[in-house]
Amino acid sequence: MSDEHIEIKIKYSNLELEIRGTREDVDYFLDKIFTLISREVKEVSGERIEIKSKVEELPKLTIKGSEALTDILSRLFSSKWGGELHTLREIIEALESYGLYYSKSTVAVSLNRLVKRGVLRRIKGKDGIYRYVTAKVGVE
Repeated sequence: MSDEHIEIKIKYSNLELEIRGTREDVDYFLDKIFTLISREVKEVSGERIEIKSKVEELPKLTIKGSEALTDILSRLFSSKWGGELHTLREIIEALESYGLYYSKSTVAVSLNRLVKRGVLRRIKGKDGIYRYVTAKVGVE
């Protein structure tokens, strides 16, 4: 690992972002930023179209430092957001938008526990990817 500290400024639309840190830290955040940007703007037949990010639809949650991941996921899925199908990747991105960084396996295990408790339903799509949705009718 490099101890080299770098600083970078990025302007995108009306947003400006400044990142400072080690090269590894900056590379990590740049990868995340460019992944989000590439998902939001797509080009179709030479015309740019904007795709609404699912992160924008997330409910406002106050998360306590000692709160269990299954409790956080239960609250997330009890909102309107949880009434739609979401892949593991989308759920991880949602958690990251709250500043919560868990491994893929940790989130998958917590989701599986909620499925077994009957809080969530897991549905396998035609593409072979599982999606999760609240099992309760009448989410907020």
